[in-house]
Parts: sequence; structure tokens; C-alpha cells
Amino acid sequence: MRDGIHRYTSEMQTALILLRAEEIEGVAHVLQQAMSRQGLVYVFGNGGSAATASHLAADLSRNVPVRGDDRLRVLALSDNVPWLTAVSNDECFEDCFAAQLRHMLTPKDVVIGVSASGDSENMVRAFDVARRVGVERLAMIGFDGGRLARMATQRIWVDSYDYGIVESVHSFVGHMLVSLLARTDEELNEPKHDARDECERILSAGVSNSVDVPIIGATKGSDAGAVESDWSASSICKPADHDA
Repeated sequence: MRDGIHRYTSEMQTALILLRAEEIEGVAHVLQQAMSRQGLVYVFGNGGSAATASHLAADLSRNVPVRGDDRLRVLALSDNVPWLTAVSNDECFEDCFAAQLRHMLTPKDVVIGVSASGDSENMVRAFDVARRVGVERLAMIGFDGGRLARMATQRIWVDSYDYGIVESVHSFVGHMLVSLLARTDEELNEPKHDARDECERILSAGVSNSVDVPIIGATKGSDAGAVESDWSASSICKPADHDA
């Protein structure tokens, strides 16, 4: 059993250190801009990712300070059980999020899809609605990224095929986003990798210093109206194999 504990811990550490700071910073800046223009942020997911979406909505709304008239307003579509069940019963489950967005989404808003596989049909349909409206589409994904990775304008990819690790790292990233957005605008815009600093500080006690994690270039996709990017998990540079 102890070997299993060490193995899982090692896999979690690897997934955390492989996070790309520029992806987290890109998402943080989009949320900062949404706050400045009084846009709504809609977040959604299935299963464990629905719980992550609820947690993220609560933390971003409650814990990011109000600055004058600027405030971050976040709603979790997966919390709206009456609407979810009505659409699923009367139409189809695949439209449970898209139907809500068709009714409420405006051009100044943002959507966040949380999904381990990035391939759930109801998530893909919701992103398609968001694309048609022309809003920023943020994806928190794992595995090979799925269709959401290619439809997103910004993405945070967890390099793991383990559901538990992907979902845990998504929660970690949610807390990091709150930490970054709670800082002053000047601090957030400083030319340094705040997100990477936080990763390294938290991981410093347990990750081998021999791991060489490259800083990849800017996140692909800033055109909110684009249909799909050419993003793929295989295009991401990865460090050489190592013993954790």
C-alpha cells in the first residue's frame, strides 16, 4: 500500500510541475478583463468536474476582491438542476449547457469548460454556442485535450490520463487563479511568472531539482471567434523521463 501512496504522490507532483505558467496567466488575464467590463463568467462540467465548476464559481465570486465597480461574477451552469433536467428530459442531455448559454450569453461574457477528457458532447456543444457568440472560451482539460482544447481560445492542460489527478490539479489551478486575481492589477501585470512561482514554491519540498521543465511559448488562440486552433497535446514539449 505504501508503494501505491508514493506512486500516486509522484504522479501528482509530476502533473503539477508540468503545468505551463503562460497558460495559467492567459486565463487569469481573460478573467481580469471580464471583471473590468462587468461580464459574466459561466463555468460548467460533468461529474467530478461539475463539483470543480461549482467550487471554482464560489471561490472566484467570493474571494476575488471588488475593485470599485469591478467585480468577478461567476455562475456554474451545472448547479442549475431544474434547467439541466428540463432540457435533458424535453430535448437531450447533450444540450443541457448549450441551451442555457443560448438563453443568457452575451458578447462581453466568458465561458469555462472543466473536463478531464475534453470530449464530452454537452461541453463541445456549449463551446460551439460560445464560439458563435464570439466570447472567450477557457478550457481546463487533461488527457490529450480532446475537442475542447482545439475549440478553446485559452486552455490549461494537465498532462495526465488519471481522472483523479486531473481533477485534483484542476482544483489546485482554481485556487491559484483566485490567488492571482486577488492581487493588485499592478502585481498581476508585472513581467514575471507569478503562477510558475507559486507552483515551484508549493512543490519545492518534494520534486527533484533535476527535472527540466521548459517554458513553452505563448498560449495559442486569442481570437474568440476562431473555430478551432491547431493545438494538440503532442505539440507540447515535455521533459525527458526521470525517476521521481
